[in-house]
Amino acid sequence: MDEDIWQALTAQRRRVVAAVLVFGAILCAAAYFIVHHLGAEISRQLLSDLASSQARQLGETFNSDEDDPLRAQGKRRVLSDLAMRTRDHFVAVAVFDDSGRVMSRTVLPLFEGIERRFEACSGAGALDSGRSCEAEGGDGARFLLVRVPFGPSTGWMFEGVYRASPETMRLVGSAYASVIGLVAVTLILAVLLMYPVVRFLQRNLMRTFRGLLEANLEMLNALGCATAKRDNDTADHNYRVTLYAVRIAQEMGLSGREMRALIKGALLHDVGKIAVRDAILLKPGKLSAAEFAEMRQHVEHGLEIIAGDAWLKDARDVVACHHEKFDGSGYPAGLAGAGIPLVARIFAVADVFDALVSRRPYKPPMPVDEALEILEQGRGGHFDAAVLDAFVAVVGEIAPLAGQTDGRKAQAAVEAMIRQYFRVGVKAPAV
Repeated sequence: MDEDIWQALTAQRRRVVAAVLVFGAILCAAAYFIVHHLGAEISRQLLSDLASSQARQLGETFNSDEDDPLRAQGKRRVLSDLAMRTRDHFVAVAVFDDSGRVMSRTVLPLFEGIERRFEACSGAGALDSGRSCEAEGGDGARFLLVRVPFGPSTGWMFEGVYRASPETMRLVGSAYASVIGLVAVTLILAVLLMYPVVRFLQRNLMRTFRGLLEANLEMLNALGCATAKRDNDTADHNYRVTLYAVRIAQEMGLSGREMRALIKGALLHDVGKIAVRDAILLKPGKLSAAEFAEMRQHVEHGLEIIAGDAWLKDARDVVACHHEKFDGSGYPAGLAGAGIPLVARIFAVADVFDALVSRRPYKPPMPVDEALEILEQGRGGHFDAAVLDAFVAVVGEIAPLAGQTDGRKAQAAVEAMIRQYFRVGVKAPAV
């Protein structure tokens, strides 16, 4: 697992929050559009039902006015009364007998010809009972043609053009506008409730990731400690060279990703020494050619140890190449120049400097000035000149730690670097 995921999760949290807000806005807009159109359909149906209901009431009233509405002598009076009763809502009415003949047609003066708007669905049999046709009025009113039975048993039909005034339309509109508002408020509240849920899930995810990252860093230090059990100087050496290498990298302006790779590789650069025999690893004198060849194998051993851990993948450059030389004379692959990863070129300077100024079983510590002279002799050969220049720029800062057998100061500095570049507070375990 790469700690860059931490930064990716942080960025993803911001994107998710933004997406929730944008999605909520789009959802509210879409809901408004849908409900608006559904509301229009509902309003039309409401008007149709209202017109049909009033038409049925008129039919029932007509049926109660006469015992037998089919009697010829009662028709004129009943139809006249009907015209008066419908003038507040219906601008045109017609009565059809059971055979479909028009028995009466009345149109209010201001609405002459209104029935022509409904020619496609007017007339006996053209409009099913209880249904309506619709037309717009010029003043904001709406006209509906409805057909209902004229009484429960006569067989006659009532057909009328119902006028919904602008005031009526506003009342109907306010009804579905309220529905739209209620839906919008509900959606907004839902989005607002989603936000803390998303934040909660994101925090839990990041907390889990932080725990995994801390576990990986503890494992990293545990491997370093395991190496220390094989070489008494390696633990302090690990902290010092890590500190030196990071200061050089900071001077050269490396990215956070490169810094994290350098820290991992620096702490694990000699992990392969776990597989080297004590007779060779702890030998106080000079190694024979065969022994040195076996010592060189610690690079391959180290690569094998970290190969199965994806989180340590970026430590490979330092573990594999920290003994390569800029002129190509190093090992194990004989890489040269830019073919050597930059983090390994940086680490090579820090590693050799610490080896020169530290006490080893086979030599005493060297003064810093002498160590700098030796490093200068390797400019362009063993070392990258640009890296060496960066080291010279910071050596005055790190020189006080050179050769110290008590690595607590270097360890504390490395812990601070881990907090800075890995964004956690894991401490390196004491050795």
